[in-house]
Amino acid sequence: MKTPGERPRLLDRRGLAVVLLGATAVLSAETPREARVKRFTTPSVNSNPAAIVAGRDGALWFTEPGVNAIGRITTAGVVTEFAIPTGGSLPTGITAGADGNIWFTEANAGRIGRITPGGSISEFAIPEGSLPIAIVAGPDGNIWYTNAAGGRIGRLSVDGLVMEFAVPTSGAQPYGIAAGDNNLWFTEPDANKIGKMNTGGGSLEYTVPTSNGRPTTIVAGLDHHCWFVESPLPVPFAPEPRIGRISTLGAFVDFTIDGAKSLPESIVVGPDGNIWFTDPQANLIRSIEPLGKLTKVKISAAGPAGITVGPDGALWFTEQPNGIGRIDMARNRGSR
Repeated sequence: MKTPGERPRLLDRRGLAVVLLGATAVLSAETPREARVKRFTTPSVNSNPAAIVAGRDGALWFTEPGVNAIGRITTAGVVTEFAIPTGGSLPTGITAGADGNIWFTEANAGRIGRITPGGSISEFAIPEGSLPIAIVAGPDGNIWYTNAAGGRIGRLSVDGLVMEFAVPTSGAQPYGIAAGDNNLWFTEPDANKIGKMNTGGGSLEYTVPTSNGRPTTIVAGLDHHCWFVESPLPVPFAPEPRIGRISTLGAFVDFTIDGAKSLPESIVVGPDGNIWFTDPQANLIRSIEPLGKLTKVKISAAGPAGITVGPDGALWFTEQPNGIGRIDMARNRGSR
């Protein structure tokens, strides 16, 4: 099992019919911009902070698969770490629940974890043999997660009741998940599809126009679209990594990224309305405007992994092997 800071190794499916549902757009040349970036260090060496989310307590919470812990950082930069009871659980995805707690997946342990603002951790069993990857708070107040091993999307109530729903494509391995327009949107890299599921478990799938596109992480935008990362396998004649957009009706637009070393990882809607993503291969954080203009923030990041918007309006991101970064968006906007 790969850590969240690495590209997923999922089954490669060949020969799928590709339905062209949208257009491909080439992004305009990148515009370098300066950004004021602050950095903080986790107490544990090689903690490998990965996914990160803003909590309802005004702090940021992140997974630390390198030391099997959940980290918390205040907007002032004070970091606290909380050990997960199950050893070697490999915390992967993380989200803020409507109940005020933080919820996370434990990929190796096949469990869902919950941590209170005070640091008390509970763990919930899900079906044996599960491989939970990404997690999100659903529009129904429940917690939803992807189960790559079972080809299912899971729903967990705040009191621990679990129900899982099979995705339409048999053998598919759902990876990323987002909540948007009262539905759950999920990626299926091996099947090259984006799925949409309602809170009752009914689902549809849409094939990504790019052959071998392999969608991974996904986020719901403010424009009634979902945005996602395409990470093609490095095979001969493979397309370059892209950022994709899908409408609520299943129409796609793909945006190419002008950069041979680019390999997008995590994605978020920024406070400015743009789509921001980490690019660990190039040690950069970039953004795309809703109409497709690609900009670039120059930072010296040691493999930026997760990214989110903080309660202070700044962008917060994790760095390998033991860093947390903060981008001052007010300064960034003023430096265009």
